[in-house]
Amino acid sequence: MPFGGFGLTFLSDDIVKISKFTSIDEGSINGEQMLNQSELSEALFRDPTSPPLATTIDRKYYANSMWGKSIELTSNCEVIIPFMSGYGGIQFVMMPNDIIYYYVSDNDEFYWDGTAIELNKLNPYCN
Repeated sequence: MPFGGFGLTFLSDDIVKISKFTSIDEGSINGEQMLNQSELSEALFRDPTSPPLATTIDRKYYANSMWGKSIELTSNCEVIIPFMSGYGGIQFVMMPNDIIYYYVSDNDEFYWDGTAIELNKLNPYCN
């Protein structure tokens, strides 16, 4: 399992590349599958046959080293948005409409619900 911490630092470009590789490119590079698609699908909360693990935090889930946050956009549109989270407020968020949002903070700021709702306006998550 990859490990980030204790001196490993990411540039903005690294964050975008990792997030794009994981979510938009679905674990492939130049058409060659590098990650197990089944496990990646579970981790990104895209496999309806494998429900995510509930956590003690309301509307947050966990699967294969990924976190997921349930966002209700309308009465008939609720999505689980996958994200990676780091110490102090580092967030790599992979929106269902192929938008990558990242936030780096050392002030324990983890709130991006409003951002997810606004980014839904560019290309709706639910059709």
